[in-house]
Amino acid sequence: MKIPYFVASIIAAVVGASSLASGTPGQGTQNTQFRTTNEYASIAEWEGNVRYTFEASAYDDLNGVRQGYVVIARTNYDPYSDSYISCLGPAYGDVVSVNKITGETSINATLDPASTDCYALNVDSPVTVTLRGQFDGTGHNSQSGTGKITYDGGTSYTKYNYQSDEFSELFTGLGGLASGSFAGSVHTEHRINFTQVK
Repeated sequence: MKIPYFVASIIAAVVGASSLASGTPGQGTQNTQFRTTNEYASIAEWEGNVRYTFEASAYDDLNGVRQGYVVIARTNYDPYSDSYISCLGPAYGDVVSVNKITGETSINATLDPASTDCYALNVDSPVTVTLRGQFDGTGHNSQSGTGKITYDGGTSYTKYNYQSDEFSELFTGLGGLASGSFAGSVHTEHRINFTQVK
C-alpha cells in the first residue's frame, strides 16, 4: 500500500524578460509590462521500503528565457540501493504545463544521463517522463496581490502583481524511475506589471 505525502512547493523569485514600457527617466522608477510564469510539480511516495520522489519546474530566467529542471530519485532502504537523475536547462523549459483554472497538468521529458545538462547516479540509460495530473478535489489554494523583491542591501526593489494557484493532484503515467499512480501537488504563478525602484 502506498503512503503519499506532499512536498512543499519552492518557487524561486524570478524577474525576467525585456521591458516594453519605461517610466520617466531620472525619477528612479521604471515601469515594465512584461510577464513571467513559474510552474512546479512534485511527488513523494513510499511503497514498502522504497521511497520515490519527483520534482519538476519550468520558469522564466533573468533574461526572459524559458528554463526548466527535473529531479528524480528512487531509494530502496532494505536492501539499500539508490538511483538519481537530474537535468537542468532551456531544453526543459516546457517540462511542466499547469492549467491555472482546472489544475490539469502535463509533464513530459526525456532525461539522458549522458547529456551535459544532466547528472545521474546508478542510471545508465535515458528515462522517460509522461505524467498527467488531475486536481484530486482535496486541496486548492488561490492567491493574488502585490509582491516585492529587494536587492542592493534593500535600497532598491522591484514590485509586481501576481496570481498563484496550488492544487493537490493525482498523477498517472511514467515517472522516469517508477510508473503508475502518484499523489502530489502543483503550483503555478504568473507575475505582471513590474515596477523597478532604485
